[in-house]
Amino acid sequence: MIGAGTYVLTTALLAAVILAVGFSAVRIRHRLLPEWDGAPSHLIDAVVAVALLIWLSELLGVLQLFYDWALVIASLLLAGAAYAWTRGDGDRAPQETPPAGPAGRHLMSLVTIGVIAVVFAHWGLTAKDALDRGIFNFDSLWYHMPYAVEFAKTHSVTGFDHT
Repeated sequence: MIGAGTYVLTTALLAAVILAVGFSAVRIRHRLLPEWDGAPSHLIDAVVAVALLIWLSELLGVLQLFYDWALVIASLLLAGAAYAWTRGDGDRAPQETPPAGPAGRHLMSLVTIGVIAVVFAHWGLTAKDALDRGIFNFDSLWYHMPYAVEFAKTHSVTGFDHT
């Protein structure tokens, strides 16, 4: 059992990583695609944020620095670098995009609802099954989980005891 202080500190560090990586993703996307806005830009922000988090973790693992404190420091350094690289970009005004019109918005809404329903059904059924039975598939039990444990134990992604 962990104490309240440890819980609060860990939550604050997790928030720092999420905010730093999210900030970096938004700044990078705004620098590379300044004319994008709305839902497509938020999707790009999310994908870039996940990619940045994976790349940071892989880099730290290769350097045998796969520790929680190193990830916090690396994500804050990344946010600083993203800010320095994109400083002054706010002076550019976003370009106006023409409105799609009522028929176009209605069609986009229907397509969006359909995609959300398909993804929810597909992932929801698998998640419910996993919550009911636990982790059950061969790939996770014999491959992914042992490797993840080895990464966490050795703080490295390069030194496998067995593959």
